Amino acid sequence: MYRPESIVFITNKFLADSYSIEFESIDSKKNFISPNIILSKVLIKDIKNKEIIRVEEISLGIKILQSITLKNAHFNNFVLKNIQFIDSIETENRRSSFKFKIDNVYISSNDFTFSSKNTFINSKNGDLSIFSMKGYLNKIPYEELSIYKTIELPQYFYSADFELNEVIIENEELVDLNQFLDKKINLNLKSKGYFYTELNKTLSFNKYIFTESKLVTQSNYEINDINSILYTNLDNKISGIFSSEIPDQKIRGSILSDNQNITLRSKVVIDMNDTFNYGQYLHFSGMQEFSTKMNINDTVSLEFTSNLENTSIKSNIDDLRKEIGSNLKTTIFVSDLSQPTYYVENKKFKSFIDNDNNGYFSLGSGFNNELKKIKTNNGFYIFLELDELSFDNLFSENQLETNTNLKLIKLKIDKLNFFDNTYLDQYFEINFLANETYANFSGKNLNGSMKIDSSGFIRIDVFDTKFEFRGLNSLNSNNTARINNINLRFIGNNIQTFDDKFQNIDFYLLKNNKITTFDNINISSNSFNIKPTRENEKAYISYNNTNNLYKVRGSYEINDKNNLISNFINYNFGYLFTDLNIQWVGLNELKDLEGKIQFKIKDFESKTSLSDSAFLRALKILNLNSIIGNLTNDSNLISSNLIIDRAEGNLYIGKNRALITQPIKLETAEAKMNWSGDILKDNNGLLEELNLDLEMRLKVSENIPWYAAIFGGIPALAGGLVFENIIDERLDDVSTFKFDVKGSISNPEIIRLDKQ
Repeated sequence: MYRPESIVFITNKFLADSYSIEFESIDSKKNFISPNIILSKVLIKDIKNKEIIRVEEISLGIKILQSITLKNAHFNNFVLKNIQFIDSIETENRRSSFKFKIDNVYISSNDFTFSSKNTFINSKNGDLSIFSMKGYLNKIPYEELSIYKTIELPQYFYSADFELNEVIIENEELVDLNQFLDKKINLNLKSKGYFYTELNKTLSFNKYIFTESKLVTQSNYEINDINSILYTNLDNKISGIFSSEIPDQKIRGSILSDNQNITLRSKVVIDMNDTFNYGQYLHFSGMQEFSTKMNINDTVSLEFTSNLENTSIKSNIDDLRKEIGSNLKTTIFVSDLSQPTYYVENKKFKSFIDNDNNGYFSLGSGFNNELKKIKTNNGFYIFLELDELSFDNLFSENQLETNTNLKLIKLKIDKLNFFDNTYLDQYFEINFLANETYANFSGKNLNGSMKIDSSGFIRIDVFDTKFEFRGLNSLNSNNTARINNINLRFIGNNIQTFDDKFQNIDFYLLKNNKITTFDNINISSNSFNIKPTRENEKAYISYNNTNNLYKVRGSYEINDKNNLISNFINYNFGYLFTDLNIQWVGLNELKDLEGKIQFKIKDFESKTSLSDSAFLRALKILNLNSIIGNLTNDSNLISSNLIIDRAEGNLYIGKNRALITQPIKLETAEAKMNWSGDILKDNNGLLEELNLDLEMRLKVSENIPWYAAIFGGIPALAGGLVFENIIDERLDDVSTFKFDVKGSISNPEIIRLDKQ
C-alpha cells in the first residue's frame, strides 16, 4: 500500500529475463482490505530492450481477504487504458501455474474496447484459460466469453455468446440496414473459433438465432415475425432455415450467405389478380406458387420463379393468352427493394418497370435492338411482335387509369384484320403525347395514320390501300357489337377494292351501346357515290338497337355493272340512284316507314322467285306477268320473277300512308306503266291497303302472243309482219290499258277499267 513500486519490482522478478516494465508514475489507494495500484505511462520491453506494449494507464485493485481465503489472486478491477501493441511478443513456453479472479475488467485501444464482469483466469503448466461473464466487446454485449490457449499451439481458441439488436448492428456497422424503412432485430450470436495472433486472423463457427424480428422495405413491404437459425463455417459461408410472415401468408425457407451476400429461399403463394390487370388487353388470374430468392448485400434484391401452371392470362391479343394447366416458366427480378424495379421474363414476353412505372413491355424478339437504345426513365414503352391481330380489339372497353405514362407502342403484325380485311406484314408506331395519341401504320396494301385526341375522338387517314368496305354492311356484326363506344372519322384516298377504285372516302362512325351511325358520308368512286342531297345537309345511315330503328338520308348512286350489290341481296341491277330521307323499324319488315324517296333504277332483276319480305311483296304488285295473268287465265304466260328495264318516281310516306307524289314510271320488255295513288298502313304500321291507279301500254309488236291472247280474234301471222308494219294511232289505243289496283299487298285486286 505504501510502496506500490514494489509490485512492479516483484513483477519484473517474476518475468525474469524475458520482459521488463517501466512506468512514469505509480500511485496507490491506501486501503488495507482492497488496495488499488495505478501506473501511468507504462512501457513493456523484451530482453532485447525492444518496446512491445505501451499503456497510458494500468489500474489494478486487489481484494486481500478474498485472495487469502481462496488461495488465489482476487482482483476488484483490472483496467488497461489505450493499450498499444508496438511489436509482436516472442513467447517462451513457460509452464507457470496461477489463478486469477477479476470482478471488473476494462481494456481499451484504438481498435477495440473490452469490458467484463466476473472474469476467471487460470494457467496450469502454461495452458491458459479465460472465462468472462456479461460484458461488451466494442459496445457489443455478450453473455459469456471463453478463451483457451495451450502452450504447444500459437492460436487461441474462443467461445462467445452475443446479444444484438438493430441499434447495435447499425452503430457498429456490422450490416448495412439503410435499405430498410423500418426494422426490429433480436439476435443471439454464438461464436466459436480460433484467433491467430501472428496473422491477426480469426477462423470461427457461428450460430445466429433471430427471434420475432421485423423488416420493412423502402416500398413499405413488411416482413414480420422473422425467426431463423443460421450457421457459419470456417469459410464464412452462412446456411440455415427461417420462417416469417409477409402480407397474406406465412413463409418458410432456407438461407445461404457467402461473405457479405445473404440468400434467402422460400415459396410464396401470390394472388395473380392483384398483379397485371389492364382490362381486356392483359389480365392475370389464379393463385400461383412462386419459388423466391432474396439476396441481401449492399442492397436487397428479390427473385420469383414459377411455371404459372395455375395462372390464366386473358387478352385480346392471341399471342399473350395462356390457359390454366399450361406451363410458362416466368422469372420476376427486383434488383433493389429500397428502390424497387421489376424485370419479368418468359418465352412469351419480357418487361421492365421501375418505381415510377417507367420501363417497357416487349412481346417477341423483333425489337431487341430497339430495347437497347431506349431510355426507360422517361415513360413506358410497349413493343409487340404478333402473329395475328384484329384492329377492333384495340378499341375494347378497358378500365385503365388515365394518368398512365405510356409513351410509345410499336407493333409488327404478320396478319392484321382491319374492318374484316386481312393485311400481311404490317408495322405500327403509336406515340402518346400530352393531349393526343398519334399513330402511323404501313405495310403491304395498308398505309395511313391515326390520331386520338383527349376526348377519345379517333381520326383514321388511309391512302394507297386495298380495302373492301365490309364494315359498311356490318351494323349488327359480332365485331361491331363488342365495341360499346366508337367516335371516329375515316378518310381515304386512292383506295382499291376488288372491283372498284375509290378516289375519296370520308365518313364518321359513331357508336354507343344504343346507336350505330355512319355519319356525314362522302364517297366517290368509279361505281359508288354517296353525298348529301342538298348543301348544309349530310348523308348518313343509322341503326338504333333498342327499338330496331333504321334511318337513311342522302344521295346514293350505284353503277353495279359488276354485280357488287348482288353479292349481298337476292336481286341485282345495273344502275341505281336514290335520294332518301327515311326511317323504319325492322330491317325486312318495313314497319312505321316514314320519309321521302326519289329513285331511278335500270336493269333490275330478281334472281329467284320473289320471297316474302315486305319490300319484295310490294314489288309483286309491279310484276307485269302477274297483271297479264289477271287479264287472261293462261298460266303459261305467268312468271314469279320480276324484270324491270327502267323505273323512276317519287314517294312521300307519312304516318298513315305512302303517297306517290310523282307518277312512278316503270318499263319492262313487255310494257310501259305509270303508277299513281297511295298505299295505306294497317294498325301495325305496315303498308298494306292498296289504292293505286295503273296505266299500262303494251309493246305490242314485241309481244304478239300476249296481244293475241289478251284481245283474241287477231291472227298471229307467221313472222309477225302485220304488226311490225302497222303504224296507226289506233294500235296505241287498243294496246293501252287502265286499272284500279285494290286489295292488299299480300293479295292485290287488279281491275281493268276499259274492258269491253
